[in-house]
Amino acid sequence: MKSMLLVLAARLALAAAASPKLILFTFADDFGWHNVGFRNAEMRTPTIDRLASSGIVLERHYGFKFCSPSRCALLSGRLPIHVNQGQPQGVLATGGVDLHMTTLGEKLQQARWYTAWFGKWQ
Repeated sequence: MKSMLLVLAARLALAAAASPKLILFTFADDFGWHNVGFRNAEMRTPTIDRLASSGIVLERHYGFKFCSPSRCALLSGRLPIHVNQGQPQGVLATGGVDLHMTTLGEKLQQARWYTAWFGKWQ
């Protein structure tokens, strides 16, 4: 996953030099593969369907069974086990993205992109 995010960051940097673009990455916990209109006619998700038809849908990427490891993987580009997020931990346990790591947002900023993260962050 780390190499995938680094390749993505490099491609984004080249694209940013050519023309400004927008990247919208939506990340939802407990959101099933079949719970969107572009995969299931019974679901009504017109905005998501429109974004999917005009963008890129990642077909083979999965979230972890609880949110912190998935979010750490997204930020760092590393598997959850490599940021001490492989198993649920007690309140006093340490884990998460090491402060010395470069995150996806920092890589995008180095390529002169403006970045913003918003939503539920625990």
